[in-house]
Amino acid sequence: MLDQPDTLFVVLGYQCHLTSTVRRYLDAAAEEIMRVDDQRVTVITSGGFTNQRSAPGVSEARLIADYLRVRGVTADVILDETPRTTVENIRGLARIFSARGLAPKRVVIIGDQIRRQKIAMLARYFRLSPVELSSVDLDRSSTQSAVQRVLGYGFDYLAVRISPLERLGLAVIELRMRLT
Repeated sequence: MLDQPDTLFVVLGYQCHLTSTVRRYLDAAAEEIMRVDDQRVTVITSGGFTNQRSAPGVSEARLIADYLRVRGVTADVILDETPRTTVENIRGLARIFSARGLAPKRVVIIGDQIRRQKIAMLARYFRLSPVELSSVDLDRSSTQSAVQRVLGYGFDYLAVRISPLERLGLAVIELRMRLT
């Protein structure tokens, strides 16, 4: 059983391959985590097995945790290897808080800049507020940014409220996962 952390960092998954973009994202996460002087820090790494064809048996959560260790992060780590979407990331976080009775003084969710609004909305929806958001700019194109901010945010806003819509979105993701 982990001690009750004072500061809890959540690092959201971002692919199952250590590309230069993912390394930059995780380097920024590691730096932020290691800046905290508090000895009671816990990290939750969140992300499932999203690339079964090109990265069989590799979860985003495990990839993140292993990379953070290599970068010098010594905090306790909780793996959440089930999420495939941002909605599932934040819902899983709420479940972990409840199941483990976590009540940290400070919660920091680290994600890419393009998902910032969506993460904030989902944290409020799943009653995780107040949380701090730490965003890493991953140099997305203006088209990618617009699609994520408008369609991604809008879809997830509706999906958490209308479960058949979320199931449809997950079916599309599962099909894409089988193809990549």
